[in-house]
Amino acid sequence: MPTAAWEKGSKLRAATKTLEDIRSEACNTILVTFMALATPAAIASLLRGLEQGWKPVMGIHLALLLALACLTVFRHRLDLSVRASAITAVPFIIAVGGLLTYGRGNGVVVFLVSSCVLAGCFFGRRIALGVAALCVITLAGLYVGYYLEVISLPVDPTAFDMTPLSWFTFTVGFMAAVIAPIIGISALIQSLDAERHRADEAVKVRSRFLANISHELRTPMAGVIGMTEVLNNTPLDGKQRSMVATLARSGRSLLATLNDLLDFSKFETGRVPIEPLPFSLTDMLQTVCADYQDAAAQKGIEFKVHLPANTQDAVVGDSLRIRQILSNLISNAVKFTERGSVDVAIELTPKGGASQILTCTVTDTGIGIPPEQTSRIFDPFIQADMSISRTHGGSGLGLSICRTLIEAMNGDITVSSRLNEGSKFTVRIPLALQDNGALVETSAVRPTADATPDIGNQGYRPLRILVADDDPNMRTLSEIMLSHRGHQLTIVDDGGAALAAARTNTYDCILMDMHMPILDGPEVIRALRGDQTGIAYRTPIIALTADLVSQHVRAFLDSGADAVIGKPVVWDSLESKIQQLTSDRTVKIAEVSC
Repeated sequence: MPTAAWEKGSKLRAATKTLEDIRSEACNTILVTFMALATPAAIASLLRGLEQGWKPVMGIHLALLLALACLTVFRHRLDLSVRASAITAVPFIIAVGGLLTYGRGNGVVVFLVSSCVLAGCFFGRRIALGVAALCVITLAGLYVGYYLEVISLPVDPTAFDMTPLSWFTFTVGFMAAVIAPIIGISALIQSLDAERHRADEAVKVRSRFLANISHELRTPMAGVIGMTEVLNNTPLDGKQRSMVATLARSGRSLLATLNDLLDFSKFETGRVPIEPLPFSLTDMLQTVCADYQDAAAQKGIEFKVHLPANTQDAVVGDSLRIRQILSNLISNAVKFTERGSVDVAIELTPKGGASQILTCTVTDTGIGIPPEQTSRIFDPFIQADMSISRTHGGSGLGLSICRTLIEAMNGDITVSSRLNEGSKFTVRIPLALQDNGALVETSAVRPTADATPDIGNQGYRPLRILVADDDPNMRTLSEIMLSHRGHQLTIVDDGGAALAAARTNTYDCILMDMHMPILDGPEVIRALRGDQTGIAYRTPIIALTADLVSQHVRAFLDSGADAVIGKPVVWDSLESKIQQLTSDRTVKIAEVSC
């Protein structure tokens, strides 16, 4: 894995900052402000106490000033809760102490409000309301005690002293009460704004990191799985064919784990890309179930699919994600069932207007789930029994990803299970009906783990195809897989050569890798689409990429690609897409999905 990928991962971790850090910085700012304002205020109070001969008061003032100084000096060593409690208590103590010492009511309310505001900033609404209630009760108790002559104050608390020293004390105290919360709130806002920018940058770094990791891991996986397919179509004895089958299963298992980890990393950002597009419900179900029928047959499990004959077939939804959800549930059912059956049932029921509810039920007679574990199996990295990962494998991410995707589509998933008797997973997802009833295939195709294809010519029309890929393994695989189907190939290894070949020769289809030297795939596609402006037919271009990050897939399509096929390539799916896009050379540009 390139060093650049790890550097991006480190930058991502360093780009985030916790709310605790932000609040800590704001708390320290207020402490320093209090210290700066409290020092002249304390000096003025000490002078006035000296003038009046109030030695106990002078001692109290000195103690408060010393405590505040200690808090300020050692603020980086103290826990945030200690510092926040101190700065919340300082205005309250000044208010009550000032009233008891001088009998002055002016400014007391400002200090108490300041205490409430600071409590709200650092402890939340409930604590702030509690502090406010304490302030009201304390203030009311002092005044009631004074008028009932239970408490003796030096002077009338409603009187107002106009001496210069009193004015100075009041002014500095007022500044401490008003300015400190303003500075604290401003520090919080500025820190949060800076953190928002850092978070946005972290999302960008994460996206680039995932794209890089996806490309670097999928590209060699494409070579491993592709060459395994090629090897399986050569003369082998029984033992060798069994070894190749094991290699193929291991490669597909590793690819599934890689997909889960990349999806989980993307979903951690809180962004779950959902793209509703028209698709055929029947085709989607057949594609998913075909992947697991052979696996069920090898284990001696009965595999049944139920789809009512009158089900509306042309719907609108994210077939890519629905296929991913069903694949995970069916894969688990086959994996954890040693005898009996796996039943897959699909039902589409009206919700009102063009809205429909797709209900998918996957039932098995496998090992089941203990009742106390059913609420935890949708948590990431959790399996009902941790020994399952040793017996059956798996990362523990599949069901967590399923729930995330289902909730992103405003659906829900439930499970009912009995230990050693089986499980039943039910998924409900809202869909819409297509207006014209036409079946339109999703253009962004996610690779699925299917049976090893026959790479011989199966009646496909031979075509002239340009293949552009900088990976030598993919160039070799493309030559083997496509030439055996009768296609005439031109293979280049960079974007500049691809653009030159496409401009000097005529091709029926172009297969374009998206990450190449000199010119990358989207740049080449945009240049070719610019050359084809104004003509009735344009050469179909299929993007081949190991970068399946959603926004990047959309960018590939927006650049002018007619479809996106993920690596490792399912060669039969690629051939079907090629034949579909080249079947009618009279297709107008406006009719091609970009």
